[in-house]
Amino acid sequence: MTDHEIIDAYWKRSENALKMTEQKYGKYLRTIGFNVLNSIQDTEECMNDTLLKAWNAIPPARPDRLSSFLGKIMRHQAIDQYRHYQADKRFHLEVVLDELQTAIPSTIEDTVIIQETINDFLRNLKKENRMIFIRRYWFGDSIKNISTRYQISQSKVKTSLFRTRNELNHYLMEENTNE
Repeated sequence: MTDHEIIDAYWKRSENALKMTEQKYGKYLRTIGFNVLNSIQDTEECMNDTLLKAWNAIPPARPDRLSSFLGKIMRHQAIDQYRHYQADKRFHLEVVLDELQTAIPSTIEDTVIIQETINDFLRNLKKENRMIFIRRYWFGDSIKNISTRYQISQSKVKTSLFRTRNELNHYLMEENTNE
């Protein structure tokens, strides 16, 4: 089944759309949720909330990339759930977000511009560095999991992330001064 078929099912208000979404993107969405929450039960709750939000958003939305659309919803659901349950605990997600925050100059405030600029930056990275960056800052993977996934040392992962954050910072500052 294609994304177009799934989106059409949402537009027709067919409950089959939810089954199709679950079948095609369930594992992907659960990975995002579990990496944030580290709990199967909380991840399942976020999965249900994600499907409900997708149901309510399509229509009127007609996303170009259904995987990104759903991933973004799941990520926000998981982060909200995490903040709700872990408000007083410092979990690795906060460390990840703090790491990334250092790469974004405080002079840039427009979120849409930041997103577009970061996407442009990522397109120009070497594939390995891009995948490490995305695994860490989109999926919330630990250094150890990234190291295992790509069969490289943890120190190489840390170095790659450090250099990529610095490059991103310089790139964002250059883009900000060019506007």
